[in-house]
Amino acid sequence: MRRVVWLGAGFVLGAAAVPVVTSRVRRSAPVRAVRVAGGSYRRVRRAVGAFFDEFHDGMREREAQLQAARAHRAGRV
Repeated sequence: MRRVVWLGAGFVLGAAAVPVVTSRVRRSAPVRAVRVAGGSYRRVRRAVGAFFDEFHDGMREREAQLQAARAHRAGRV
């Protein structure tokens, strides 16, 4: 349970840090570097989103399998 709390805290702190870091980079870095960093951030964000989409699809599929197996067993008993 503690790991979940720390993982959640890490996500929250990371999400809170993104606007701060982004604004500081924009103020101190050349325009090209900001574009490259922004593009990298968008690619990572899309990749993470795709990962969670696939993860949730897999969870739904497994849940359907488990429910089907449960219904099958209930019919036999």
